Amino acid sequence: SHFEVFMTQQSIMGRKATITLARSFFKEKRSVNFYDFFQDMMMLWEADKKYNTMKTYLTTLNALKEFNPRLQFGDLTYDFLQRWDHFLSTVRKNSPNGKFGKHKNLRSMIRQAILKNYMSEADNPYRHFKFRAAVGNRQYLTVQEIEQVRNVELSEQVTNIHHVRNMFLFSCFTGLRFNDVL
Repeated sequence: SHFEVFMTQQSIMGRKATITLARSFFKEKRSVNFYDFFQDMMMLWEADKKYNTMKTYLTTLNALKEFNPRLQFGDLTYDFLQRWDHFLSTVRKNSPNGKFGKHKNLRSMIRQAILKNYMSEADNPYRHFKFRAAVGNRQYLTVQEIEQVRNVELSEQVTNIHHVRNMFLFSCFTGLRFNDVL
């Protein structure tokens, strides 16, 4: 059925049905494993996504490789997600939000694989696997605490500490996340 969809799409795009076109479908599917696909997508996104976003995708890729060094598209099942979630909790000791980010990235890659016909929507293991971010408990500094940070005596021996403190204070006064200030 995937082949039929592929050939129909090629026909719609004006490409003639040839044996070479048909072979390309089967050759492409066999030669690309999930990690090759993942890295290729990261390369395509490099110019469009922020550095920290790309870093989270790389962290997800590394966690997946640690869990299953030879991951193929067919391995991505509901059972795989349950086992990977357990691995993230027990072996990697990820927090609920750490797991959430990795699941979000993997789900994004699976969606891209579906769009590029490496998988079908029926094969999407996230159709039934649900995950959510933990409810945050935000704590804020008081004005007095910010003043304490502002007035603390810093050692001259630590070269960047003044700069880091000033960036932190700038973050506090503007409401920007410290990571965005970086």
